[in-house]
Amino acid sequence: MKKYIPLLLFILLLSCNYCDAQLSSVSAKSKDFARFLASKTYFVKTGDEKFDAAAEQALKMNWKITPFEIIDISEFEIKIKEKASSFILLLKVGRSDDRSYHLIGVFNGGVESLDEITPLDFIGYSLVNYYADERILTNCSWRITNMIEGILKAIDIIQKDQIKGNPADIAISLKKKYNARASEIKDRTLLVCEASMGSKFEKEFFTSNYPYKVEFCSKDKIEKAILERSKDYFYFQPTITMNKWFGVIDPSNGDILYTDFAVTGLYIKEKEIIEMVKEIKK
Repeated sequence: MKKYIPLLLFILLLSCNYCDAQLSSVSAKSKDFARFLASKTYFVKTGDEKFDAAAEQALKMNWKITPFEIIDISEFEIKIKEKASSFILLLKVGRSDDRSYHLIGVFNGGVESLDEITPLDFIGYSLVNYYADERILTNCSWRITNMIEGILKAIDIIQKDQIKGNPADIAISLKKKYNARASEIKDRTLLVCEASMGSKFEKEFFTSNYPYKVEFCSKDKIEKAILERSKDYFYFQPTITMNKWFGVIDPSNGDILYTDFAVTGLYIKEKEIIEMVKEIKK
């Protein structure tokens, strides 16, 4: 593991302008990736009943890559020192809110404390929409099933395609893989929760540039689509933390059909919708 790097997530990644929401910073050929595959993974409970229950159910349904167990934070503080252990944890990485990433991440143990974990250590992660509607990290409980599925799919792609290189290389490879399916988005109604879109979002610039079926709705409708594993919809999901990621997700299985990202920004811009539509039309 690397020494803690204050205030930065993915130093190399940031310098190359790449940060994605369902990703990994670890190459398929790395020792860290091999150690993860040989580990036992522990989901660390947050103490928030709704989040923990939803995460536990999603893990029991989907987590097959390593043996896993559910533990409390007190057990984690002991087990983090074990090299044969890995962890799934909802956390903030950084020294302050405005210089931190907010995410659920998978990482190896073998360190003295969480302070030694940097984002360069994450086998997989999914970002929280911190600066919009998930200021309390556990508020992402409504979509945690898709977040966990997305992490697993990213890890699976890296394994199967033997993706290697630095975090920027990995980000580019996964983006190409996801966006290859963008044309499918027009086949279903796209759900958009205005509360999730960040400050300054204007519905009009979305509707004037997006020529396909779209429905602006509450978060409850998207949560229901996820719970029912609906194949009638996709949904547009931004995650605005230290960097901005946004994409289109299939509520039935967590698949990502489009993704893009920016180093800065607290809201979705018109030009970003235009670029997405270009990908859909290809």
